[in-house]
Amino acid sequence: MIGPPPRSGFALMAIALLAAGTASAGGGKTPPGKQAPSNTAPPAISGSPVVGQTLGASPGSWSGPGATYAYAWLRCDANGNGCAGISGANGASYLLADADAGATLRVTVVATSSRGSASATSSQTAVVQAAPIATSTVTAPENMAPPTISGTPQPGATLAASDGSWQGSSPMDYLYEWQACDSTGAACAAIAGASASSYDLTASDVGHAIRVRVSAKNSAGETTAASSPTSVVQAPPTATPQPAFPIRAAFYYPWYPETWTVNGAHVFYHPSLGYYSSTDVATQQAHIRALQYAGMNAAISSWWGPGHYTDTRLKQLMQTTISMGSPLKWAVYYENEGYGNPTVSQLASDLAYIRDNLATSSAYLKSGGKFVVFVYNADDTTCDVADRWKQANSQLGSPAYIDLKVFLGYRTCTSQPNSWHQYGPNAPSDDQPGYSYSISPGWWRSDQATPLLTRDPARWTTNVAAMVASKEPWQLVTTFNEWTEGTAIESAQEWASPSGYGTYLDALHSALSAP
Repeated sequence: MIGPPPRSGFALMAIALLAAGTASAGGGKTPPGKQAPSNTAPPAISGSPVVGQTLGASPGSWSGPGATYAYAWLRCDANGNGCAGISGANGASYLLADADAGATLRVTVVATSSRGSASATSSQTAVVQAAPIATSTVTAPENMAPPTISGTPQPGATLAASDGSWQGSSPMDYLYEWQACDSTGAACAAIAGASASSYDLTASDVGHAIRVRVSAKNSAGETTAASSPTSVVQAPPTATPQPAFPIRAAFYYPWYPETWTVNGAHVFYHPSLGYYSSTDVATQQAHIRALQYAGMNAAISSWWGPGHYTDTRLKQLMQTTISMGSPLKWAVYYENEGYGNPTVSQLASDLAYIRDNLATSSAYLKSGGKFVVFVYNADDTTCDVADRWKQANSQLGSPAYIDLKVFLGYRTCTSQPNSWHQYGPNAPSDDQPGYSYSISPGWWRSDQATPLLTRDPARWTTNVAAMVASKEPWQLVTTFNEWTEGTAIESAQEWASPSGYGTYLDALHSALSAP
C-alpha cells in the first residue's frame, strides 16, 4: 500500500475545507475528551476504477465524538502525485469521467466537530481505465422458411417473389436471382438480367420451370435460399375471335365479399358456390364455365375506375379467361357516370386508361375493332351525357364503342353513341328496337321487405325465347351475379338443378344451344 502523499494540491484542498469548518480551540492544552477529531485510520476508496463506474469513499476512523465529514476528490498522476481537486466533486461518491482515464484518484476527508477540524487523505486508486467499447452480437442471416413465387407461369405474365422468412441481425438486404430449370425443376441456370423481386415471363421461358434464389445479407454474412420451381411455363392459348352480332352478354359484379350485405342487410339467397370471394381463381373459373354454358359471348363487369379493386379484379378475370382458353370476352360497365357527371377530360382520361390497360387483353370485348364500354348513366335525363361521351371519345380518335343507358328522348339526341341499352331489372324484359333486348329473372334487394319483381322460372323461359327471337344486336341479361339486388341467375340453392348450373342458366343453355 502506498502511504500518504507529500503535501501538494490535495493538501491545499484540505486546508480550504478546514477553513470552512470550525477552528480548533487555542490558547492552551485541550482537556481530555475535549480534543478536535483525530484520524486513526485513513479514508478508503471502493469501486472499480473504470470510466463510467462510481467510486465510493469511506471516511476512515476518527477519535472524538460528534464529527461530521466533508469530501474532496482529487485527480492525480499515475503514481498518485501531482494531485488537483476536481471541481464539484465533494460528495461521498464520484462518477468517473473520460478525463479520469489514465489518472489515479484520492479522496480527502475533513472531520469537523464543535472542538475543531482535521483532515486525512486516502491512498490513490489504481490507474483509471477507459470505458470498454460497447459490443453487440451480430448474427448472420438464417432462413426459416424458403421464398415463394406467385403469378401465372405463362409468357406475358409477371412472377413475384416473396423473401421467405429469415432470422438474423438487422438491417438485412435481399438479392434475387431468377433461374430457368428443366421441366422437372432440375438443372437450373440463372436468367441474365433477372435480379429484381419480380420477373416478366417471355416466350423463351416456355417449357421451363422457374425458380428464384433469394440471398439475405447483413454485416455478419450472407445466406441464400431457393424457392420451389413453378409448374412448366406454357405457351398462351391462341386468341379466340371476337363475337359477331347478336352478342349475348350478362352484367357481372366482381365485388365480393365487400357487398354480401347492403345497408347492413345480408343477401336473401344462397349461391351454390357459397358466399365467395371474387378474387378466388376457382370461383372465377366456375363463373366463366357457367357463362359459357349459358351461351353468353361476353360479361359486362362493374367498373369504378383505375386502381379500384373492380379494375384489378377485371384484369384477373381476363387473365383467368385466357388461361382457360375460353372464348368469353369482357367489357367494363362504367359506374361513375351513374353517380355524377364526369367532365369530358375525366372521361377521356378513363377511356385512355381502358384502351391502354384493359383493352390490350385478347379477352376484352371489341366490336368493329373498337373496345366496348357500357355506361351506367342512371342519373342523366338529357342529351348532355351523349355529348360529353362523344367529345371524350373524339379526343382520342374515337377508339371506343360506347353503349349508353337509355332515357326518355334518347333517340333525338344530336350526339349518338354506338348503341343504347336499358338496365332496369324491375321489369322482366325490355326492348329497345335496333339496339338491345334485356331480360331480368327478378329483383329483391336484401334491404327491402318485398321483391320489386318476383321470380318466375316459367316467365323467364318465355323471356329468353323472346330475347332470342328479337334478333336485337345486343341481348342482355341483368344480371349474372348481382346478389345484393337479388337479380342473379348464377346457380343458388333456391333454384339448383341436376346440371349444376341452376334453372335460369339451364333455360339460356337450352334456348341458345350453348356447347
